[in-house]
Amino acid sequence: MNQSPEYFSRLLFENKYVRTKKVASEFYYFCFIKRSIVMHCILISLFLLNLFFWVLYTSNSWITFLIPLYYAFFTFVYFMQRNALIKRDEEIAPQGMNITVSATNEYIEVMSSLGDVTKFDYSRFKKAYQTKNLIILPSKAKHAVILHKSAFTLGSTNEFLAFLYSKGISI
Repeated sequence: MNQSPEYFSRLLFENKYVRTKKVASEFYYFCFIKRSIVMHCILISLFLLNLFFWVLYTSNSWITFLIPLYYAFFTFVYFMQRNALIKRDEEIAPQGMNITVSATNEYIEVMSSLGDVTKFDYSRFKKAYQTKNLIILPSKAKHAVILHKSAFTLGSTNEFLAFLYSKGISI
């Protein structure tokens, strides 16, 4: 995609990476395990309380099988989502899906190697999350902008995080 010289003069940050199985795994691990840890703790607490009263007043303990089923379900969904993304990328771009994330003062733009471009206004984001290798910006509409920390071609990870903070996005 050809951009005007004015666009490049407004460009503050650029992040280019190939979406690999490792990136997909780290992203979905964050979504299904790390980010929802509080929800897991609350559900387990409620389940254990329910289990206590169930065992106290009945002799059936079939409900104890629900905890492993609960985690088996989340594990299944994690692998299903991750594998679907990887297969889709391999089908569309066998050499690897190249992702370019560009940030100007007005918006963040995500472009895939297919040329698909999506622009996000900063007001769509409330919080940015960090994993070992990624910065994840989930939008209010459940989309996510993913940046690889070591893939900044313009600017740096720390500068980008400070920029997001200046836009009112908590980290």
